[in-house]
Amino acid sequence: MFDVSLLSQLREGNREAFNSLFRHYYPRVMAYVAAMVEQEVAEDVVQDVFLHVWENRKKLDSKVYLPLIALVIIGSIPGVFMLKNVNTSIIKLIFGVVVIVLGLEMLLREYSKDSGKSSRILLAIIGVASGVLCGLFGVGALLAAYVSRVTDDSQSFKANISAVFIVDNTFRIILYSTLHILTLDTLKRGLILIPFVLIGLIAGMKCSSIMNKNLAKKITALLLVISGISLVIKNI
Repeated sequence: MFDVSLLSQLREGNREAFNSLFRHYYPRVMAYVAAMVEQEVAEDVVQDVFLHVWENRKKLDSKVYLPLIALVIIGSIPGVFMLKNVNTSIIKLIFGVVVIVLGLEMLLREYSKDSGKSSRILLAIIGVASGVLCGLFGVGALLAAYVSRVTDDSQSFKANISAVFIVDNTFRIILYSTLHILTLDTLKRGLILIPFVLIGLIAGMKCSSIMNKNLAKKITALLLVISGISLVIKNI
């Protein structure tokens, strides 16, 4: 299981904490990337990722990622059990509705004059709902809605949401494996999607450096709404 205290130590510049993270995750990340590209290229890409983590370590804020990690774990447990026992069509329909709500919320927030910090109650609701979604669908759509409310710049946003992803995914892998949701067949199908994920990741990184931040958020929100509507229509 991932040791959350390593994140605090990493922020303080503890190289041993960074080395522990590196030893734990480097072989796993390398296995994914090396399956798609040549070994030398994979090594360069993965090393750059870990270098980026080290260089942006001071953006990690325990007041941001620790509460969200706790809320997401609380929500993930019922989410995983729902995934195991609820009809697939119903799950997709719920997901579509959630995506629509998320997209509309992001659009309204972009056009709203009041973009201040949200109440703790609202943040708690978003956090638990994020966990349920993560457990159900393996995606952290609402995590962005939470983190964007408690961080002030894009670097802080990326650093803290990445910390949550690491812990949440480690926790859910254990749950999925225990309940036999994560199987060899599932892993094989997941590997097929990795090239497309990498392409999307690279494209997103390129666009983030040249596109206006507010415009990018609005486009993302609009695409979410369209995707959600399509998913709902297909599963009604």
